[in-house]
Amino acid sequence: MAPSTHLDIPVSCLEQGRWGDLRDFGRGRAFAPRRTRRAKNASVADSVRREGSRHSDQAAVWNAVDEELAHLGVHSGTRAVRDAEQFLRRDRQRAHAIRSLARRGPLPGQCGVAVAHGRRVVAVEVFGNHDLLLPHWEGLVRSHLMERPTANGRPSASLVLHRIRRFAGAAKLVNRGVGLGTEVHVNDRRTVGQALTHRGAIVHASAFMIG
Repeated sequence: MAPSTHLDIPVSCLEQGRWGDLRDFGRGRAFAPRRTRRAKNASVADSVRREGSRHSDQAAVWNAVDEELAHLGVHSGTRAVRDAEQFLRRDRQRAHAIRSLARRGPLPGQCGVAVAHGRRVVAVEVFGNHDLLLPHWEGLVRSHLMERPTANGRPSASLVLHRIRRFAGAAKLVNRGVGLGTEVHVNDRRTVGQALTHRGAIVHASAFMIG
């Protein structure tokens, strides 16, 4: 982008009771929970398809945040998604596992993460290279390890590859990027995801599996 460029960036609110409250703005240490990101991505894909806009369904996003807080047993006065991390004050074992993985960092050359609940693959994150993943590692670890598993069994590398191939081959909506690059949106019966590419290379792609 050229210097002094003005750019409108579409966002979704993750704190329904923010307005009128005296609480300071702050950044959570975790990515938004998987189901919240999935709700946002699904509604943005629908907006792109219907109107060519990137507006999310704000009510659906807030509902997903409320469900996540209730699932974790966390009370938030402003219904803020970042308060979900209060859960880690009660689950010390999980908090220790998160700290250990965050400190260890991704493996050399690692540029993605696949998340499985037992045999069920629930999410895939792919970055263009190791350096793009590195600053987001702790946020991803904290987000996904706060979840409670929804299935039993052992994860399968072949199933992960199958999900990635399904995401790559799914029907797509392609849109010009907000700044640079090209946006790709997927929203079918089995997968919700989006990607940003630039000059034919992936910058970041995320896919969330349904059911």
